[in-house]
Amino acid sequence: MGLIRLIFFGGIGLTIVYFLIAIYSRSIRREKLEDRWAAEHGDSGDAAERAAFIEAGMKKYDSSIRPKLLLLVFVVPTISVAVIHFFDDLLLILKRGRYAPHLDCTEDRDLSDHFRIFALRAATA
Repeated sequence: MGLIRLIFFGGIGLTIVYFLIAIYSRSIRREKLEDRWAAEHGDSGDAAERAAFIEAGMKKYDSSIRPKLLLLVFVVPTISVAVIHFFDDLLLILKRGRYAPHLDCTEDRDLSDHFRIFALRAATA
């Protein structure tokens, strides 16, 4: 149940962070395009041309790799939590159940039994 809550609320949190970063990144890109227009044309120039220039730059930005890299906001924390969880469970198994009585570890089992128990519990989780 705790894992389901972590996935649910973590997903909501990561989605909020993703949208905030995406909005910020787009606003920074738009500002750079506006500054570039101002540097090339000054205050003169047609407002329609300026809008077309900025929209063309934003379309180019949307098709670039940068917005796609923002999806790493979901990937990196998920992989980090999974790796930490894996090594935490592995550490509990290697300690032969001293801190994990729920694993039903006894002193007469060798290390391969602990890995087998870990693999079975991971497969059924």
